[in-house]
Amino acid sequence: MVSFSREDRYIVVKRSDLAKVVSHYQVHRFMETLLRVGQHLPKRKFLVVEADWPEYEPVWRMIESRVMGIPSELDTALSQLAALREELAQKVVLAVREVCELDPADSDDPECICIKASDLGAILSRHFEGVE
Repeated sequence: MVSFSREDRYIVVKRSDLAKVVSHYQVHRFMETLLRVGQHLPKRKFLVVEADWPEYEPVWRMIESRVMGIPSELDTALSQLAALREELAQKVVLAVREVCELDPADSDDPECICIKASDLGAILSRHFEGVE
């Protein structure tokens, strides 16, 4: 069984914190050293989420879910959203079909219909009952 544990795997130095504790010259030398060492390391990109940000714990849960092979909260929400979108699309199609069955408002333009707002409201209410 796969297990998950948070690991302290990276060294991260926030530039603004570094500038508060050492001189500009020391920051410059530090950065030069990092760049020199970095030439011999694999190129990587990172996303850092600080512990005091509201996204911190949700991001950890997303990573844990991926490692454990279970759907994350985001995956679940996206699936629910897709199902609701499909349901809404079907209801719109049914409502439009019902409206289009009305007699044309202009005999020269069969695609032009005339519908009272109250009738349209009633049709939409029937098809979207329970949709919030």
